[in-house]
Amino acid sequence: MRKKYFVVTLILIFLLISYIYGYDPFWFFHSYIHNLYMTLHILYINLFVNEKDVCFVNFDVSCTSVGNISGVVYGPCEYGGVVEAPRPVEARNFRCVAAGRVGNKTAVVFVGKVVTGYPDPEAPFDLHLKQLCANKRGFYAFPLALVGYDAVYVIYPEDGVGYLTFAYNYMWFNHTHFLFTSDGVYVKALLTLPVSNRSVALETGVKTEVMGQVLRNCAYRLLVPNFDMAKLKVGAPLYNTSGFYIKVG
Repeated sequence: MRKKYFVVTLILIFLLISYIYGYDPFWFFHSYIHNLYMTLHILYINLFVNEKDVCFVNFDVSCTSVGNISGVVYGPCEYGGVVEAPRPVEARNFRCVAAGRVGNKTAVVFVGKVVTGYPDPEAPFDLHLKQLCANKRGFYAFPLALVGYDAVYVIYPEDGVGYLTFAYNYMWFNHTHFLFTSDGVYVKALLTLPVSNRSVALETGVKTEVMGQVLRNCAYRLLVPNFDMAKLKVGAPLYNTSGFYIKVG
């Protein structure tokens, strides 16, 4: 099967080179047929060259479970710098929500927004990448609807690392939802929706394969090399509390 792919690829490359150097092998077709050929050619090459790696996310993953945790709630924070998620994650507009102490280190909680769509709205990645990986699985038609949810990013500036997870069913985070303990930062596992006052169990997780399953209660462990501590204003500790929480990092 791979030998057949290779032969077809060589033919397509020959046709493309012929076109670049002035000879159009498809001169007798209408222009829209030719444009379709070019699009399919580029897509095919992309699939062939990257078939092993393009649909996998090469981040370390840290997982935990829901537990009864005690810790400290810190007040709101401010950060004058820019926080970005690494590609291919499509999370933007991070705001500083809470910052406090974890042991002898500073931990900062940011919440950003993910706006994505189909296929697989739980995959917080570039739409073109998702469509490419869906095509590889034999899916070609998708709804046009957009989906939004939050990204929670806990950064340890002194260590230059961060933990990024996605909250699929809650978008109203503030500093009271996060707990600082001696071993990390946690997010409330049971939350109240602001409009209906209905309680929901928070669903967090990440993906290691673009079109794969969500790894529940997990986070990416990422390098954060350019955090500017001089632009951070840490909130004060407000109160101690306990309850059921999910560790972010």
